[in-house]
Amino acid sequence: MLLRRRLPDWGLVGPAFAVLFVLSVVVSSPPADNASDATWIANYADHGHQIPHVATGLLLVLAGLCLMTFLTTLWRRIVDRRLEPTSPLALVAAGAGAACISAGVVMATVSASELTASYQLQGADVLRLTNDVRFGLVAIGGMWSAALAVALLSAQGRAAGVFGTRMAAFGWVVAVLLVFSLLFVSIIALLIWAVVVGVSSFRGRDSADPAVADRVRV
Repeated sequence: MLLRRRLPDWGLVGPAFAVLFVLSVVVSSPPADNASDATWIANYADHGHQIPHVATGLLLVLAGLCLMTFLTTLWRRIVDRRLEPTSPLALVAAGAGAACISAGVVMATVSASELTASYQLQGADVLRLTNDVRFGLVAIGGMWSAALAVALLSAQGRAAGVFGTRMAAFGWVVAVLLVFSLLFVSIIALLIWAVVVGVSSFRGRDSADPAVADRVRV
């Protein structure tokens, strides 16, 4: 006997990821790499800047969690639609991407330490390093993994009937653009994709049965 239990719809987690990621960018602004050492030290020693830096790190963690939840739910929908073995590589890539994005919290470690305990900053180069590591984790590890996840999910979703041809093609274009994520502006493509797919999923506009269900044998 098969019981059908409706899965919760996490479509709006996609737009939530986009919002949190944008907030992580705008809430704080570290100095440029070519700024003087004094400028870097002053920026991280000021409580008015420390709190936004910590907020940026926490927002990246939340954004990573939302991205993982969104892509996992999308993969689950595809699996339920196909009712046949589906490669989990997209899910693995999604996890790697979300982990790298969340790891961007490294840039907040110095500010968090300054807020909880007073100690002498160890030089501007350490501050530059944490900021550059944050960007590398997000823009390379995070976005390249997300590119693989989006490409695979688009192909699997097209085969399962969850995505139409245009939506699948849109996903493949986004995946290609994410390869050039070091330009940063390419990351916007992922944010747009998450919003479009998330909203269309929430509103039931994809080609999948809106009553996607979890089948439980009893």
